[in-house]
Amino acid sequence: MTNKVPKSAYQFFLGFLMLSFTVVACNNNKEGDKKEPAPDTIVVKTIETPPVDTTKKKKDSLSERPVKDPG
Repeated sequence: MTNKVPKSAYQFFLGFLMLSFTVVACNNNKEGDKKEPAPDTIVVKTIETPPVDTTKKKKDSLSERPVKDPG
């Protein structure tokens, strides 16, 4: 059965195997992970927005004068 597989397929497989070993060896950290451990709880930062002042009188969108209330 191995006689039916072309030589180029074996070369491709051997090249892929060597490439994968090289990638694994380069990514290996010999000194160990000195990163800080992840916190147990997730902290969500909230952005404080200023409160909207709803006490102002209604304004006309075309000018700065107040709009008369119909009621």
